Amino acid sequence: MRTGDITPELSAWAAELLTGTRLLLDSPAAQDPRLEQLLLDLELILAQIARLSSTGDPDGEAAMIDEALENRGTLTRIRAVVPAGPPVTGT
Repeated sequence: MRTGDITPELSAWAAELLTGTRLLLDSPAAQDPRLEQLLLDLELILAQIARLSSTGDPDGEAAMIDEALENRGTLTRIRAVVPAGPPVTGT
């Protein structure tokens, strides 16, 4: 993640996703230990992105976020949980 990629819109979007993630953590979905750990990791990363534009060291913070995503395999784990392809519609 490059600092130039972080915009106020991205930070706001991350804050919205953070709210949804916290709701999922309080739901029955979090009873699955693997999903709960994924949601906790995602919560941390989203919180960091949501506040990134207000930090004094955005380059260092962005590097920490990238490192966390890579070291914990967060993106790979999300891809494993979320089905591929377009969303199914009722038509």
